[in-house]
Order: sequence, then C-alpha cells, then structure tokens
Amino acid sequence: MTARAIIGSATASLLLRRVSNEASPVIQGVGPAAQKNLATLLDEALNELVVVNENSGRRRISKRKAALKQLVNEAAKGNWRALKLLVDILQDIERRSEPQTEESSFSLADEKVIAQLKARLHGKE
Repeated sequence: MTARAIIGSATASLLLRRVSNEASPVIQGVGPAAQKNLATLLDEALNELVVVNENSGRRRISKRKAALKQLVNEAAKGNWRALKLLVDILQDIERRSEPQTEESSFSLADEKVIAQLKARLHGKE
C-alpha cells in the first residue's frame, strides 16, 4: 500500500490505533534492551530516505517528509479527507505548543492594547 493510499484512506487516529494494537516484534535470542517496540520501528521506517522527482531534479527526502508533502498537496487540491486530517494534525500541534501555565500569554503591551480596545467598544455603546 502506498503512502498516498494510507493518507487517503485512514485518519491519523485510526492509523495510530492500528499501530498500537499490533504486537511488537520479538527478536529471538536478544534481551529486552535490544528489542525494538513498534513506535521505534515506525520512526525508523519514516526516517528512511526515498528519491523524489521535484522541480526537474531528483532529491532524497525522508518518507515522513514525502508523506506530509502528499497530504498537504492533496488538501490543496480539495480532497476533504486530506484537509480534515491536516487540520486535525495542526490542531494537535497547537494544543501541544500552548502554554501550560494559567498565566496570561499576553505581554504588557498586548494588555494595554486590549484595554484600549475595550474602552473604545464600551464608549460607543
């Protein structure tokens, strides 16, 4: 199955669910420290290089980058599944990068601008 087929047919959560349900391969005769779990194997596979033809030239990029490029290109073409998957990934990234503290993420200058805007809005009512 090609990367395009995987991206087009499965959402990220479904793909992750499939991966997490599979049994971890066991290497015979090797201790637990040398055995690789499924996440490590997936990471290694995504970091493998592939040759792509781009801008009248050939380049070697990781499978991870190639899959993301295909996803973005499909979303740009109007593929709704690809667009939803891309938006879900972006929202997940934003959630992880948001500040974890309860303090305001606005600077002092931002707070002043907000106060001025509130004053203008309340003054016109």
